[in-house]
Amino acid sequence: MGKTRTPEIHSGRIGFLALAAALLGPASALSAESTIEEIVVTAQKRAQSIQDVPLSVTAISGDRLDALQRNEIADLAKTLPGLTYKGGATDNGRSLQIRGIGTASFSRGVEQSVGMTIDGVVSPALATNFLDMADVERVEVLRGPQGMLFGKNASAGMVNIVTKAPTEELEWGLRAGFGEENEQKYAGYLSGPLGENVLGRISVSSSTRDGFIENTHPEGNDYNDRDELNLSAKLLFRPIDALDVLLSYKHFKRGNLNGGAVIPDSLNPPFSLFYPILAAAQGGTLPVEPEADRFFQWRDSEAETEQNIYSVQLDYDIGEYTLTSITSFTNADILGNARGFGIPVDLIPLNLSQGERDQWTQEIRLQSPLDQTVTYVAGLYYYRNELNRTFSRVINLNGFVGLPFNQSLAIDAGLVNESFAGFGQATWHVNDRVRLSLGARYTDEDIAIEQTVGFINPDQVFGLPAIPEARPGMVDESTNESKVSWRIIGEYDAAEDVMLFANVARGYKGPGVNMLSSAPLGDSAIVKPEIPTNYEVGMKSRWLDGRLQLNVSAFLTDFKDFQASQSVIVNLAPVFLLGNAGKLETKGIEAELSATLGENLLVSMSVAQIDATYEDYTGAACYGGQTAAQGCVDNVQDLSGEDLPYSPDLSFSLFARYDLPLDSLPVKAYLQGMYYWQDDTIYLANNDPGSLVDSYGLLDLALGIESNDGRYAAQFYVKNATDEFYPTDIVIAGGFGLAHANQLAFNYTRRFGVTLSVNF
Repeated sequence: MGKTRTPEIHSGRIGFLALAAALLGPASALSAESTIEEIVVTAQKRAQSIQDVPLSVTAISGDRLDALQRNEIADLAKTLPGLTYKGGATDNGRSLQIRGIGTASFSRGVEQSVGMTIDGVVSPALATNFLDMADVERVEVLRGPQGMLFGKNASAGMVNIVTKAPTEELEWGLRAGFGEENEQKYAGYLSGPLGENVLGRISVSSSTRDGFIENTHPEGNDYNDRDELNLSAKLLFRPIDALDVLLSYKHFKRGNLNGGAVIPDSLNPPFSLFYPILAAAQGGTLPVEPEADRFFQWRDSEAETEQNIYSVQLDYDIGEYTLTSITSFTNADILGNARGFGIPVDLIPLNLSQGERDQWTQEIRLQSPLDQTVTYVAGLYYYRNELNRTFSRVINLNGFVGLPFNQSLAIDAGLVNESFAGFGQATWHVNDRVRLSLGARYTDEDIAIEQTVGFINPDQVFGLPAIPEARPGMVDESTNESKVSWRIIGEYDAAEDVMLFANVARGYKGPGVNMLSSAPLGDSAIVKPEIPTNYEVGMKSRWLDGRLQLNVSAFLTDFKDFQASQSVIVNLAPVFLLGNAGKLETKGIEAELSATLGENLLVSMSVAQIDATYEDYTGAACYGGQTAAQGCVDNVQDLSGEDLPYSPDLSFSLFARYDLPLDSLPVKAYLQGMYYWQDDTIYLANNDPGSLVDSYGLLDLALGIESNDGRYAAQFYVKNATDEFYPTDIVIAGGFGLAHANQLAFNYTRRFGVTLSVNF
């Protein structure tokens, strides 16, 4: 059943509007000596001021991210409204959402609806996109379908990460950070000339900390620790004035113990017998409060992710035209061994998933000069992804219920995805104020999957209920898809610093593949492509001689055959399936404002009001324990009209920095604050009421001191200053017993820290 929406005003919204009105008060409060810094982005495959891009784009500099202590991809979601993050017990279960749309699936055979590129190289994998950001120049977030220019999928949006380039002058720097739970972060870089016409840059960073989710098992380790290493190296050759050759290498590695704090709120027999034990593990009495941050884990659940990216970029000037070639190879290894699921018995001694991905890409594009009536960018693109996955599971029925056998499962799977594309976008400058753009991309894509499932199940001998996740057999399927995606844009310069725009875009995300042990044999492992259609209008503007910047956009996006993951409980076991969820719609308004108030105060605000719903989803899986009276009939429910998961109706952020005048001292200081607030949010796609998270706000504060020459700096900070509990996800704890589990970020509670840096 759909739900009826009624107007509602929250105190958080009133406070936000009042604060906005105060900050946008008398124009005389703004100093003529301070202007908003211009940000240059590559959202249309050429360098442009963000104010000249007729799309909904947000950019944040690497320096701002460092000052905010936001160095993880997941941190962006608490910085930029309209962008949300789904946590996970393993890297493979994490995802981003833009405007309420994202891919939440454990299957490695489906790519993200929110795409990601790192220095022009597509990174479509789930697990490898959530490592720390290091040596970053800027991060661009593009909303709405972006695959037309950015190479692969990106049906909901794109995160474009640009790392710092080699410099003409010698530069070096060191940075150290220390926080609670023995958190230690170190980073360093060296950049400059290596010889005639050769520049280089190398950077390295590491991040470690102890686990912060307490494991109450007497011999267990605490969870959600961190051990991460990032390395980046670049060489820029200029053999002739017209040619730049950039060689890049990036290495990411992370290892940790991952888990969630179990909330035993809905345990079914026989697991309800463990309720008192699990409650005691949380240190409380019955009933257990939902703010769980401890659990009981019999065996360690390890997770390791490693990725290497090699790329060569050539930029060759042919007169006033530029020909660019980007060649890349990416190798990634992903390991996860999620065991125990918070149950105080040794039920699953082995639950090992291993995957390896090899990816090759080649892009060639031609960019026209800007001083002509029709400007354009056009190119060709090739992509090949080879993915191999093995999975092994042993269920200890002997130790659990005393039966003289165990249950075992083995999977060996291989996936090949290959695509060719041609793309282009042309802009006709009708006159000094009006521009019309038309872009299109033709994609031809082949996908092939081979998967073998081997299974030993006691029902074959003793007639016991089978865990349906393991049906022995083999999958051998392939498909070909050819699609055209396109975009039409109109721009009008209403004034010198005011641009109005409108665009319509049709996106494309290729077929997904069920590479899960739960995919039923006999059904197709391949799900249909995801097709979005986006309508958008907006304004980019600067006022008061560049001291105030206001960007606004309104949008409506329809999705056909959205690729969604479902969790179905059968015989007490979770069955995860990837399928098409029919029609979705997301619509809303986004606004961003920045202003300088006086010479020393900078403020910025962002707000997103989004209504993301299932328009037609009659075959959705029921949640655990759902009755017919609650809408569950024959194990399915109708979610048409209901909210999408991970999509708050309202979210906003406020940033302020005040530079303290210390004219008589050789140092300068600043005070900085960042506040983020989001509305109530459902976290499970089946609308499980146990996954509803109430609205919350996060306040980060910092005091910084730096030398007047900028060489030395220190910052003292507190994250989540008001000690607001919040989970990054709520999941079913392995499905067993239908208990929920919180996935927690490091700053789910108040955290203090300090960073020290030196730069020359």
